[in-house]
Amino acid sequence: MADPKHKLLFIFLCAMLNLLTTTKATPTYTTTHCTNTTTYAPNTTFQTNLNILFYYFSNNISQSNGYFFSITGFNTDDAVGGLYICRGDITTTVCDQCLTAAVKEIRIRCPNQTEALIWYDECFLRFTNRYFAIDKIVPRANFDDGNISSGVDLERFNQSLHGLLNDLATEAAASLQSKKFAAGDTPVMESMKVYGLVQCTNDLTKSQCETCLRNAIGTLPNGKQGARALLPSCNVRYQLYPFFTLSSSSSSGDSKLGPGTIAVVIVVPVVFLIILFLGCYYFKKSWG
Repeated sequence: MADPKHKLLFIFLCAMLNLLTTTKATPTYTTTHCTNTTTYAPNTTFQTNLNILFYYFSNNISQSNGYFFSITGFNTDDAVGGLYICRGDITTTVCDQCLTAAVKEIRIRCPNQTEALIWYDECFLRFTNRYFAIDKIVPRANFDDGNISSGVDLERFNQSLHGLLNDLATEAAASLQSKKFAAGDTPVMESMKVYGLVQCTNDLTKSQCETCLRNAIGTLPNGKQGARALLPSCNVRYQLYPFFTLSSSSSSGDSKLGPGTIAVVIVVPVVFLIILFLGCYYFKKSWG
């Protein structure tokens, strides 16, 4: 008979393994914009088309590379156009989790609206019964994290910030990859870096993307610890801390994370899971 202590250890290890393999990260909700111009009635053709659109979204994650656009009921009065885009540095799994949350939340926050937008840190979702105006600036959402410390040279800070964001905007717009995305950091002073991220929806041309990003950058407040501008076709964000995935080679100096450069540290978690699995197997075998 196995030692009772071994039984308890076996139960603990298996519980930890189950927890680590089933826990999902919760996407970070940012904001929603619901247009109140027109609504649809329940059980109508428009609602059916919207349901079909969301079904298409959910079933194209693995093939979409983080972006998908579709129209259901094309050429009819009940047509619904929609798109989603996931942040350029996240995994397919995180993208799927964010999209699932966005579809559920937008129904709650914008019930029966024929046009709505929802932003998360990790993704953006939009649907409309109208033509997508690519260069449309409104609706937009702006957020900031409060004033920066009084000990910081604001002129130097703003110069470094706008230099970084403008460089990233040029990089993202000129991307030949499937994602119009760029992120990076630049030093402000010896003990401070500013981190920036920009992204356009994939349907924009180089010129349209750059125009959208310049408009977004122009709405950002100066001298803040962090801020973001969220537009229907692009978004810009900066912080004084890393909020995206940087490659190990970008740990010092000016660094940029171009489209498709995704570095995720997985070695330690994988080894830990293997140890847990082997521990469960060993104690189960010795338990009999």
